[in-house]
Formats: sequence, structure tokens, C-alpha cells
Amino acid sequence: MAQFKKLTLAVAAATLFGANAAHAVDLQAGDWKLSIGGNVNGFLTSDSCDSKGTAINLGLACSGSSTFGIQNGLLPNEISFTASSRQDDLDVSATISLWPTIDTTSAAQTGTGSGTSGSGLNSRQGFFTFGDKSWGTVKIGRDLGIFGSDAILSDMTLLSVGAGSNGGVGGYGGPTTLGRIGSGYLYADWIPQITYSSPNINGFAVSAGVFQSLANLTTAGYTPLKQPGFQGKATYDIAMSGVTSHLWAGFLTQKFDTTGAASPAGYTASAYEVGGKFGISDFELVGYYYSADGVGTTVQFLGGDDGQGNKRKSDGGYVQGTYKIGKVKLGLSYGQSNLKSANAADELAMDGSPTTAATVSKNTASIASAYYSLTKSITLVAEYINTKSDAHGGASAKQDTVALGGIMFF
Repeated sequence: MAQFKKLTLAVAAATLFGANAAHAVDLQAGDWKLSIGGNVNGFLTSDSCDSKGTAINLGLACSGSSTFGIQNGLLPNEISFTASSRQDDLDVSATISLWPTIDTTSAAQTGTGSGTSGSGLNSRQGFFTFGDKSWGTVKIGRDLGIFGSDAILSDMTLLSVGAGSNGGVGGYGGPTTLGRIGSGYLYADWIPQITYSSPNINGFAVSAGVFQSLANLTTAGYTPLKQPGFQGKATYDIAMSGVTSHLWAGFLTQKFDTTGAASPAGYTASAYEVGGKFGISDFELVGYYYSADGVGTTVQFLGGDDGQGNKRKSDGGYVQGTYKIGKVKLGLSYGQSNLKSANAADELAMDGSPTTAATVSKNTASIASAYYSLTKSITLVAEYINTKSDAHGGASAKQDTVALGGIMFF
């Protein structure tokens, strides 16, 4: 029977950092194999907020009082169940995963794709697949989106904290942190979808699909359910002369229709991305860039327009280097995400006023991390994060975060 290899953030993170990515339990019953696995993590986070800084709309850096917490990192805890089989010359599988968090009282995220019920339990995956290595795989259900997936799967802060600790940004971090979401890439999110992934042919593969459209998180008056969204990417993997390379390019598009004459004008949002990951012995380098029109920043369709149907452009990216020395992996990373105004009138609005916070123009984060493999399943982490948010109009805020903790895969 062919083995089904599911791609989740937890398994990808374990694989990237040398932790044990195998499932804790594999049960065989006739033609079916049931695999159970997941992760548990927790971090002490201490944030030094900029007492002279200004609260910035959509900014990642905190201002005012400093904070302290014990919380999950970028990943919530997870338990995942996958049933797989070979039937009628097809590999078939079904996956359901539950993602509980340490802090069950934090404000739930309000994005359509990534929202929780407020209980701290998030059901991110529920999908089935069928296919064959000769022609590819079809996926139906809810899973990680295509656009931005390679960026987050290559992010070293999957095993740690990154930006947005102790509550995230405006409720968009929820009970987990943001990693490098919003300071280097847009969140891929967990979205209902029907997608096709081709077989790997000499290192080249493509994926594309139809997705449930997501809500506009900034402007009312749009009907996101009228038309689907579309995402896709192409990847190329090559190993030559001791160098391994993973290259990718992807796109996203979704149309926003209006609900009536008094609503803002409709528009089509779009984005593209390019990235690469290169490994030489124990050294690994990641580079990534995205550009978007009407998609916004941090979370998809957050701040993507001016409220009148005029699109705001955004872009960003990150560079990351890691080096492994025995059981220790050291990492340095820098990234930023930019949000531009739609026009002159929008620029004045984004500058803020005495009663309205200025809107972010740039979020940046510099991150230094150390990962120690205590066992093949447990990784201990120490991390320092410097986050800065600059607003239209000149306001800014800075945040220094120290995080200590660990993650266990089973």
C-alpha cells in the first residue's frame, strides 16, 4: 500500500529542524492505515514595548506598557488523524486535525479562514485526497492555502515565536504568535478548497485550485461568497554538486463584488510571489518576495482597499540563514511588509488624526534564534525579536521580545 504523506505546518517544521516527524501511532486494519501525531509547545515571552511609541493601526509592534506571557508560539498545539489506503489503483486518504492552545481566553481571530470559536480550539484541517503518482492528486476540503505556503513552511519561527506575541495585532494573532506573518509574507491561511497537485517530473511540479473566497476584513459592503478565489504555484527542486535548491512561484486572485448601489466599487485583488531555499551542508539560505494589489497586509484582505473600492498595493519579503552545529541550529532572519496608500485622499486618511490612529506603512522584524535538539522529538528554543512598525505620517513604535521555551513532536 502506498504511503500518504500529508503536508502540515507541524510535520514540515519537524522535518526542517531535524525533529521526529513520524507519527506517534500507526495502526493497520485491513486495507486502512490510521496515523496519529501532532505537537505540543509553550514559550515564556517578555515584551519590552516602546513607551514613547504610538499605537499604529495594523502595526505589529506594541506601545505603552510592557507585557509578559506564557503561550503557544506560531504553531498551536495539534493532534492529527490521517486514514490512508490503496483502492482501485488510487491512493486515497482523509485527514482531520484539531489545534488547541495554551491560552483559551485570548480573543479569537476574526478572519473567515482562520477564525476560532473563541474557545482556543481550532479545526484547521478536514480534507480527503485521491490520486496516483502517475497523474497527480486531487484534494477536497479545508487545508493550508497554496499562496504563501512555501514562505511559512520555510520560516524558522515555525518552531518558535517571532513577532506578535502576547495578543498579536488587533486580534489577528489570537492565542498564538505571528512568527514572520506580516513582517515578510502574507498568511497562507486554512481555506476550503478543491485543488490539483501534479506528480513531480524531474523536480518540477505544479499545484492549482479553486478556493472559498475570504471576507474583506476592513471594508463592509462586499459579497465575498459570490465568486471563488483562485491560487496556484509551480515548484522546482534540484540537487547538484552538494547544493540542494527548492524554487517556487505562486499567485492569488479574488474578486470582491458589491451588495448594492450605496456600496463601495467592486475590485479584483491579486498577488504573486517568488522564493527559493538553498542548502549547502549544514547551512541553509531562504529568500522570498511578494507583491500584491488589493490584498493588504499580514492577513489576506486586511487593509487591502481604502473603503471606496480603490486598491492599496503591498509588498514585502524576508531573508533567512541557518547553520547547524551538532544538536544546535542557529538562525538569523530579517523581513518586512509594506502597505501603500491607494491615492492622495487615502494617504491623508492613513496619516491619522488626533482621534484616529495612523495606519502602518511598514512592519519589520529582525530575529535571532537558537534551537537545541534535546531528543529526537523535543526542541528547546531561545529567541530574540526586534519588531518595528512605521506609519504613514511618521509615527512609529518599537518592540523587543525575548522568548524561551520548546516544542515536542509526537
